[in-house]
Amino acid sequence: YNDPNSYLKVTDSYGEVVLENKYSGTVALSQETVTVMNKILHTVITEGTASSYTNFEKLGIDCAGKTGTSGDNYDRWFIGYTPYYLCGVWYGHEYPKALSGLKTNPAVDLWDVVMKQAHQKYLDAAKDGTEPLKTFNESDDIVTALYCKDSGKLVAEACAHDPRGNRVETGYFIKGTEPTTYCDTHVLVDYDVVTGGVACEWCPPQNVM
Repeated sequence: YNDPNSYLKVTDSYGEVVLENKYSGTVALSQETVTVMNKILHTVITEGTASSYTNFEKLGIDCAGKTGTSGDNYDRWFIGYTPYYLCGVWYGHEYPKALSGLKTNPAVDLWDVVMKQAHQKYLDAAKDGTEPLKTFNESDDIVTALYCKDSGKLVAEACAHDPRGNRVETGYFIKGTEPTTYCDTHVLVDYDVVTGGVACEWCPPQNVM
C-alpha cells in the first residue's frame, strides 16, 4: 500500500529534479494470499467467464483477470494482468444505454489485442532464447486439495454422483487450513430406476440400483 500522490517526479527544462515523491510502501497482502488469488483469477480465463474468447492465455504468459457486467447490460469490463502489465478495458456508450447483440465480451477482445502487442517483445525474447518469460511468484506454503462444493470437506466417493453432476472442485489452501475430514453431505444410496426415488424394502429387486 502507498499513500495517494499527485506526482512521482517533477523536472525542469534541464532535466534537474525539482520535486520527487520517493516510492515507498508497506506490504498489504501476504505472498500466500496473492498466490491463492492469482490461481482463482487465472481460472476466470481458463474456465470461467472469459474462457470462451480469451486467446492471450494460449501464448504461454501467466495471466489472470476478472470480467464485469453492469446492471441492465450497460457496461462490459475486463481487468487482467500478467507478471509484466495490468490492463483494464471498459466497453459501453458515452451516453449509457443497453448493449445488445454481443456474442462475446468486447472488453476481453480488446484486452487480447492490446496485451498481445504489449508483450510481443517478451514473446520474441523468449522464442530466441534471450530471456525467459516471467511467471507469477508462488508461495511454497500453498497446497492443493480436492474438496466437495457443498460441504467444503475433502471429497468422498459419493460427491461425484450428485444428481446435479460432479461436485468435486480443486481448492488452494495455506498449509494448515486445508480440510482434513471427508464429506458427509453426500451419501450413496440405492434408488429405484423406475420411480427415480430412494429405494425402500418394498421396491422390486430388479428395479433397484
